[in-house]
Amino acid sequence: MKKSTNGHGRKRDRQWMTAHAVELHRKYPGKWVAIVDQHVAGVGTSATTAYRQAKRRYPDDEPILEAIEKELIAIYVVL
Repeated sequence: MKKSTNGHGRKRDRQWMTAHAVELHRKYPGKWVAIVDQHVAGVGTSATTAYRQAKRRYPDDEPILEAIEKELIAIYVVL
């Protein structure tokens, strides 16, 4: 099945990454992740590794790459 590579798919992937930030940090601290179709399609110690894994799995899609920080930083806003 061919997955969407349009801007709407990438926007959904970014929203998915934001919604799953804590989970991604827990599973992949200090790693790079490649997201395709709202799931982790590649992981590595470099962006290149994560990208290549994702492209092997989804050659027709362009993954979104994100570095996952080793430490989770929370920012609180008090209104």
